[in-house]
Amino acid sequence: MIKAIRFFFFMTAAVAAGLSFGPVHASIRDGFPGDEAAFKVFLLTQTWAESEIDRPFLENMDSVTPPFPAGSPYQIGDIPVISGQRTVYKFVAAYRGVSAEGEKDFHDLLVIETDASGTILDGYHYTLEWTDKPTLDLFRVSAQGVLLRDGLKISELALANVQTGSALGEEGVISLHE
Repeated sequence: MIKAIRFFFFMTAAVAAGLSFGPVHASIRDGFPGDEAAFKVFLLTQTWAESEIDRPFLENMDSVTPPFPAGSPYQIGDIPVISGQRTVYKFVAAYRGVSAEGEKDFHDLLVIETDASGTILDGYHYTLEWTDKPTLDLFRVSAQGVLLRDGLKISELALANVQTGSALGEEGVISLHE
């Protein structure tokens, strides 16, 4: 509940600051129009020191009983973290997109894991409104040696689909301001 309230205030502040959200580039996600482009802003929502991305969860993501976490409005509403030696950052980008049901709001989750110097070691991108087999829309960072910084373009992460290897093909930047 606190996360939902925090997210609501976060998005209200983003809109008040003049950020706008529009449809996304087409990617492997059929149903998104390819002729309209949006620039997404991935806003920092949470940071965990001494943590790591829960890789066993991701390996079994397709067999998780929805909703995850319990009570979530999404099939998979989070990528959990566990205790570890790194720092994990979670970002959310909100935007208008088109699905089979028509135009609606979408939210992309970006989870990034760094070492002590801020070098990105791993990360994942997932659309919270995804309703098919979850890993069909799970993308993993494949770039190496990239430093996490304010204004980092998500294209620099070289996000690739975990099943097909295809590139995410969307535009956006990371904002480190909570």
